[in-house]
Amino acid sequence: MAFTPLSIYWEVVFFCSIIMIMKIEIQINGKKEQIEKGTIAGLVSNKQLTVDSLIVEYNRKIIKQDAWTDVTLQEGDVLELLNFVGGG
Repeated sequence: MAFTPLSIYWEVVFFCSIIMIMKIEIQINGKKEQIEKGTIAGLVSNKQLTVDSLIVEYNRKIIKQDAWTDVTLQEGDVLELLNFVGGG
């Protein structure tokens, strides 16, 4: 198979588009972040957050922990990740 400059160009465009699809930009606690597309559960795991006292607000709605695997993050989503700590 012979490669031409045009065929190489289209291979690069295809490869770059795959990489861009895998990353999305969302807002987490007021800061924009580039993350891999996935679920809330995956994001929490990747960030190594303690889930015991974690509250997730997703696009202004509280998402219960048992639904984290059901919510796929999309470009432009807004999350607030809140950890509550007891004290006295």
